[in-house]
Amino acid sequence: LHTWSIRKSHGPKATTVLLTDDILSDERVLKQFDIVRRRPVAKSTLLLDRARHYREFLDAHDWKSHIALLDFDILVMKDIHPIFSGAADLYVTIRAWNKTMPINGGVIFLEQGRADACRRFYADVLSSYKGITPKYKAWYGDQRALMIAATTGAKNVGPDQTKTRSGAVVGFVARDEYNFTPYDVDSGQEILAAPSAQEIEYFKDHTILHFKGPRKHLMHIIALAAGFKPLPSYRRSV
Repeated sequence: LHTWSIRKSHGPKATTVLLTDDILSDERVLKQFDIVRRRPVAKSTLLLDRARHYREFLDAHDWKSHIALLDFDILVMKDIHPIFSGAADLYVTIRAWNKTMPINGGVIFLEQGRADACRRFYADVLSSYKGITPKYKAWYGDQRALMIAATTGAKNVGPDQTKTRSGAVVGFVARDEYNFTPYDVDSGQEILAAPSAQEIEYFKDHTILHFKGPRKHLMHIIALAAGFKPLPSYRRSV
């Protein structure tokens, strides 16, 4: 559903890249991506390894296109290009209710042509892992490291923009539009097994929907309501 939504909202010219480990072999998953990049991933350092994966991808990317680093439990409902205004090197969303991990690591946008700044920022993210306890290297550590790299020593340089200690400028975009989670923690709403037709229409109207935790069933419901269907394989290489 993730890749189908990207094809539907952006067409066949959008290049989808799966960053995974050496174990995944399910062709039903692999065939949905243009490119599959692999590196070792350990359960005990799961999100630390993902950050390493991201950095290696940024080193290899030609930077002739914008980049969206997205979790797999996401539907892209609309064109994301309005995010890329050139005002910052990369863009994240903020959840104000979470003071320890305000930046969600599952939705990050990187501006075309800003290779040096984005690589420096991700080098700082990896460096920020050094002070993180081992239990967070498996889960949530990426969000703590992102917060450290984005906020420590940062200076405001414009509306919703900060210049980080790495020199990269981070822009903050609307979470309710570009990283919307149905029935999120701060909504105070119970997660329903079957949303109403009115709720489904409301959810569909956001650019990016993120089905974190126990919301995975909603991804299928909303995708079907939006008319998403399987598309042919586009994979070029593994």
